[in-house]
Amino acid sequence: EGERLLEGDLWEVDLSRDGRSVAAGGGQFSAEDTHIKVRDLETGEQIRLDAGDGTFVMDVIFLSDNRVVGSGEGGVRLWDLGTREFEQLTPGPTGYLAATPDDGYLFIMVGEDLEMRMGGVVAVLDRASGETRELAAHGAEVNALAIDPTGTMVATGDTLGVVRVGPVDGGEPHLLLGHSTRVESVAFDPKGRW
Repeated sequence: EGERLLEGDLWEVDLSRDGRSVAAGGGQFSAEDTHIKVRDLETGEQIRLDAGDGTFVMDVIFLSDNRVVGSGEGGVRLWDLGTREFEQLTPGPTGYLAATPDDGYLFIMVGEDLEMRMGGVVAVLDRASGETRELAAHGAEVNALAIDPTGTMVATGDTLGVVRVGPVDGGEPHLLLGHSTRVESVAFDPKGRW
């Protein structure tokens, strides 16, 4: 039987780019888990990133400098693992996250409610300028998103079963049709061909 790395009401999980740490957010079903849990896989040390507002954390991703971005009811927050302090990047509620490989852009699903039952839009946060823009060509019912390994293409899946693949700068995406129900997840292969 494998060792439990993290416990509690967990939602999305991410592995750091150096493979040393794992992080997860939670708290949708348990108020005591409304924080981000991070575990160092080499030392076993676990830390808790808590904004203190009791809001559910829907998604987490590691950036290349081992900082963690979390999204959820409290918006998008950028956490420093050393100080355990955060910078508020956007208000909430926000859903799933993706980042370009150079961490220059964060892609955020923003919807009517946290569960995104009716889908949402994709907003792009330019980390250098702090400006946010919407990827309008991907529609208003996005349910899943991914960035390709080069950081130049974004894929989205929506509640109507449409997958869109297009440039991260907001150009017109290609439509991939054929799903009869909502698309729950999208991903690129490591070479970005599929």
